[in-house]
Amino acid sequence: MATSDTTPAFGMSKITPASEVAIQWFREVWSNRNSEAIVRLMAPDAKGRLEGGIEVNGREQFQDFHRNLLHSIPDLSVRLLRLMSDEKEACLHWEASGTHSGYGFGLKPTGRQIHMEGMTWLCVEDGIIVKGWDCWNLDRFFKELAGQ
Repeated sequence: MATSDTTPAFGMSKITPASEVAIQWFREVWSNRNSEAIVRLMAPDAKGRLEGGIEVNGREQFQDFHRNLLHSIPDLSVRLLRLMSDEKEACLHWEASGTHSGYGFGLKPTGRQIHMEGMTWLCVEDGIIVKGWDCWNLDRFFKELAGQ
């Protein structure tokens, strides 16, 4: 299994509470594949939005997405490229790659290499994520998983 590097390539001038939570989120949830961190770092009623108006409401819906993505791409590797933040918000530019070698999202494995790049914007209150927005080509991603 490939390891992930969640250390920002372009340092930060100041660590803030939001940036600490954001880095911990990517390290624990994606690099370490720790679904328990979702419970610890995300508010029970957190709201998330993906492209195309897809909404993720709460931990359970996010855990389903997390599980499906890791089942689809078991060797998923995520690397943080840039991070900007203030006390309550963090914006992360990231890239991810892996092999579509598992079943997830109801799709058969294609064996194709997947590469994606995107941004995640997180709002943090009292040390946990309460809102988030992801911006990456979700439509292209699902077409690649479907072998199109």
